[in-house]
Amino acid sequence: MTRHLILHVGSPKCGSTYLQRVMVANRARLAEEGIVYPDPGTSHPGNGLRLLDITGEGMDGMFGNAHTVILSHEDLISMGPRMGHLPEACAAAQAAMTVLVFLRPFSEFIYGDYSQYMKQNFDRYLEEGRAYEGQSFEEFAVTRRSQVTPLAWLKAWQKTTPTPLRIAQHRQIRTTLEDLAGKVPIQWEVETSRANPSLRVADCEDIAHAIAGGLPRSKIRDMFKLAFTKTGLSDHGKTMERTKWLEALFKVQNDNIREVFQFENLRAA
Repeated sequence: MTRHLILHVGSPKCGSTYLQRVMVANRARLAEEGIVYPDPGTSHPGNGLRLLDITGEGMDGMFGNAHTVILSHEDLISMGPRMGHLPEACAAAQAAMTVLVFLRPFSEFIYGDYSQYMKQNFDRYLEEGRAYEGQSFEEFAVTRRSQVTPLAWLKAWQKTTPTPLRIAQHRQIRTTLEDLAGKVPIQWEVETSRANPSLRVADCEDIAHAIAGGLPRSKIRDMFKLAFTKTGLSDHGKTMERTKWLEALFKVQNDNIREVFQFENLRAA
């Protein structure tokens, strides 16, 4: 029996929570088909960080009698340099490995990232009296451009496997997983609130301005709670001009990914 490790490493804000929620909800059904999604063991639905110190014996035990193991965690995207032990562990378990990456146009990524920073740091922002370290949305985007290094991340992961990385758009999660693991009859629908939907950029900016303006904390907390109920509404923080500017800001990164990995990450016209 050929074993196959499908290792999803991100990127963040590219449907990772959705993928993980689907896998967790369907663990029993997948197991019936010889596919294991190991129990995450925490409130986070991702399970891939266990690879940081895995041995060949640990890899073999994770497979058991299964032919396929699926591991996923978006934080792995920048950890390629720490994964030099994976080829040896996979060889010991007689398993082939596919490293899977989902990407999205950088304008969409930054919009989602802006939301994630607000969600993760809201209490600190409120305590400090300023959000995003006092940066405007545009300043935030420029800062993130210097921190987000997708080409380096992808190159580091490519060194862990002799086969090409599998890179796909974030909207192709289902078709990509079905191509790699087979069309197992599982439930692919996930309640929107459990898929980590992004807050609207407009709401995040309003909250940031309210914090900077000294609005009472109780009212700002109400604004924050209300923002979660408006994720499906039109977002006037995402203007055509802002989107074009973001795509231009990340042009070099897009060009590099296209040249090295033959993957087109531009936003559809």
